[in-house]
Amino acid sequence: MAPGQTFEAGRYRVTALRARHAEEQQALLYLVERGGRSALYAADTRAFHGETWAVLERLSDEGVRLDAAIVEGTMGFKELPANGQHLTLRGCGEHHEQLRARGLTTPGCRHLATHFSPAAGRPPHEETAAFLAPYGAEPAYDGMEGGLGVAPAAWFS
Repeated sequence: MAPGQTFEAGRYRVTALRARHAEEQQALLYLVERGGRSALYAADTRAFHGETWAVLERLSDEGVRLDAAIVEGTMGFKELPANGQHLTLRGCGEHHEQLRARGLTTPGCRHLATHFSPAAGRPPHEETAAFLAPYGAEPAYDGMEGGLGVAPAAWFS
């Protein structure tokens, strides 16, 4: 897999995106499509690379808009060094704002934060939800289910 590469995986169309994490290992994020719906899964990254935004914009120009955007908020409110490997909750929220501002999402796109680290002093769920609300995002939680216009089981089966 190379960043920007799209491939078929069964009933799914998957595009790999460059992550800003463990770059010597070429870490990837993924945009997954099925049945006219799409979801971005972006965990283990800090601020998206310019080339990642460019691929997302190219796909949007081709008609692929996100029905779900799942972006990490690993580091909670912890301050990060410039070369950190993850996003804070603020960085997560800002990425969700950018996805909307760049026209990469559908009007009903579900914006989720995920990949929380207890070691980063992550606040309780309610505090996290209150912080993310102005960004139009919500924190995911263990056992959370949701669909993209179809039943969740149908999306992943």
